[in-house]
Amino acid sequence: MPYFTDRQVATALGGLGRCCVVVDKQQPRRDAVELLAQTGVPLSSAYLEGFEELALPDQHGAGPIIHPYSGPLDPVDLGPVRVAGWKAPGQGERPRPLLHSKLLVLGVTTYYEDDEEFAGDIMRFTPTRTWMGSANWTYAARQHIEFGLWSTDPALVNRNYQYLLDLLRFSEPRAAMTIGPTPELVPATWDNAAFYEYFTEQYEEPSEEDNG
Repeated sequence: MPYFTDRQVATALGGLGRCCVVVDKQQPRRDAVELLAQTGVPLSSAYLEGFEELALPDQHGAGPIIHPYSGPLDPVDLGPVRVAGWKAPGQGERPRPLLHSKLLVLGVTTYYEDDEEFAGDIMRFTPTRTWMGSANWTYAARQHIEFGLWSTDPALVNRNYQYLLDLLRFSEPRAAMTIGPTPELVPATWDNAAFYEYFTEQYEEPSEEDNG
């Protein structure tokens, strides 16, 4: 969302439960953004499809290593508000690209313990409807001639959801000070050699008895 100044929208989003809104990095610290950041319930990456192998980097900027004994990666608290894009240009500098997308995906979060398959805690976000339109989330937009659409069409909902997942991967914490895009989450690396060694050790040659 490029411009977010409407406190009523922030209050409505904060009342929905877990949420994560990505706003353009060029926005100043507007009241509505601050309100949602303070009152919204943060969304955990554990609910999101395809985030199982994304994590925070270490002090050197490297992602975690997945090996036979590493266990599941710790989920990341994405916060109710994140930023993406470029900082506002200084005086005399050329304009920088905006995060100009104006859309929303709503859904249901579920949590349960998978005792039968020993998969541990299962957390899921299931998208159910989407909004898209021309309007920014500003007070001024109420006075404009704008376009908006709600849809529960599964294909459209999923397409918008996948787009927003990509945007979350691209995003940064609200307090990010970098000038250009610097995604916070980094992918994990699988240690294939460690897995090979592990399964080699676990493998037992069949005995003559087993062969009959």
